[in-house]
Amino acid sequence: MQKDYEAFEKLQKDIIQKFPVLKLPSLPRKFHLFVDIRDIEERQIAFDCLLKVLAKDKAMAVSIPMLQFLGFDLLADKNYFKVSIKFVRSYLCYMY
Repeated sequence: MQKDYEAFEKLQKDIIQKFPVLKLPSLPRKFHLFVDIRDIEERQIAFDCLLKVLAKDKAMAVSIPMLQFLGFDLLADKNYFKVSIKFVRSYLCYMY
């Protein structure tokens, strides 16, 4: 699954709105023109860290912003609260 910077930015913003006391790792700087391999690796590490932090907490792992980020269609699935935390964690482990 590929996600762009804006998707991670939205995920972080939505999670912070839902869990305002939560301290999340900061996202790497956003660059527009010149990108080298170190910038890309820095982003991958930061995004990986963010997802691992979110996956460790059950409430965050099955929160609406996280499930939408992972591609669940919450409007189609009225039983999204029944999504297993084990499935979400295994899905994230599979991604990384």
